[in-house]
Amino acid sequence: MAIDTSYFASDLAAMIADLPCVAQFGATSFNCAASNLEESEALLLTGNDSGAAIRIVFPVTAFTVTSAFKPQARLSLKFPVLTTFTNYEIVTIAKSPDAIGYEVVLKADNRRT
Repeated sequence: MAIDTSYFASDLAAMIADLPCVAQFGATSFNCAASNLEESEALLLTGNDSGAAIRIVFPVTAFTVTSAFKPQARLSLKFPVLTTFTNYEIVTIAKSPDAIGYEVVLKADNRRT
């Protein structure tokens, strides 16, 4: 018997509506929900700057994931209160067990190019 995942999909859509953020990967923009990592996780990734590590979630239908979407790639985020995008580096990518969404951990990206 297959599990009906429509509830999970609507739950993810509600999360994105509650914590909206726009992500941009290359020329593709998509909506996601962003949240800060726990302090211990952020410290591990970014040293003493605990505000520079973020976790985003988005539906698998947001865009077609390519082989370029991998750790160390650059992803830009625009939060609702900001007018510009901020660059982040992908640390990890995980597809949810229900295959509805992706969870991506990001850290600040200070590379010039």
